[in-house]
Amino acid sequence: MYFHATRNYEKGHKKTDRMANLLNWLVYYAGLSRLLGTHHQVYLLYHRVNNCEVVARHYGKRRFVTDQQFEKQMRLLSKINDGRVSITFDDGYKDNFLYAYPILKKYGQRAIFFISSGFIDGNYFHAGDIVDCYIRKGALTKKEAKKLRMTMRELPLSQRNELIGRLEIEAAELSDDHAMTWADLKRLLVEGHIIGNHTVNHPVLTRESQQHLVYEIAKCNQDIRDHLGIECRHFAYPYGRMKDIPPRIETLLADHGIEYAFTTVRGYYSDDESPFFIRRMPISYGDDLAAFANRCYGVSIERGVERRTLVDTLLRRIGVRR
Repeated sequence: MYFHATRNYEKGHKKTDRMANLLNWLVYYAGLSRLLGTHHQVYLLYHRVNNCEVVARHYGKRRFVTDQQFEKQMRLLSKINDGRVSITFDDGYKDNFLYAYPILKKYGQRAIFFISSGFIDGNYFHAGDIVDCYIRKGALTKKEAKKLRMTMRELPLSQRNELIGRLEIEAAELSDDHAMTWADLKRLLVEGHIIGNHTVNHPVLTRESQQHLVYEIAKCNQDIRDHLGIECRHFAYPYGRMKDIPPRIETLLADHGIEYAFTTVRGYYSDDESPFFIRRMPISYGDDLAAFANRCYGVSIERGVERRTLVDTLLRRIGVRR
């Protein structure tokens, strides 16, 4: 069950954040998560796992958890997962291997790692990482960085790369935030994890020509085949919003052997939905353990949730109408 009401960003959203946290706590510790939860497949979405909260301040808490948080989450997941919950990571950052992988192994969990093959082995940097480096250097305010990041996201790949070149960033400055290697990915594969296609260069697909779409999908598949010796069946759309996904792309993906494609749209997946538009639930720095548990059960209580909606749904589940 997905509880999500209109957010008020103008005022009081900290108050509604606290309300969402309180409702998550009440639902989980009152034992209502199973009653309210869906029976759909749950795909959790992670980007970064790190032991340094400085990374969170610069990278963005929305796409970051600490290794301590991740360990608590995986410990809980190992107790409550009935096979419906799957873990996914996007982009291929080194900290996925350094911090997330040992914790996954400790608690017997497997994940899908979606990698941009051009990013692996340090061949290039994600645009957002370069912007974040400029924040660390004090060359950009966070407001300026947000504007630049959004501008870069909307540019075709050729123009984005030209802009990145003009920023003249030194690779050494980004080494701590950098990518996994093919050797890392081989180790993950041996341990039973899945490696998925996240394109070569992480472009906004709707900004690219059909010819370049084919290149991004086919070349990443080929890179995975050449380095890991496997055929890739899983794909994650860069950025992943519905407006970033070209029409009829499922045909192109299927032609290249892809059977499952994942968005960043919030929600859960059921068998009657298309496997080429699988929704996921993001996990971030601000999520407490109760919120994490509820999402694993299929209950998502977000900022600004209306209490009446929650109560009505609970009453319907036990057969009470009002």
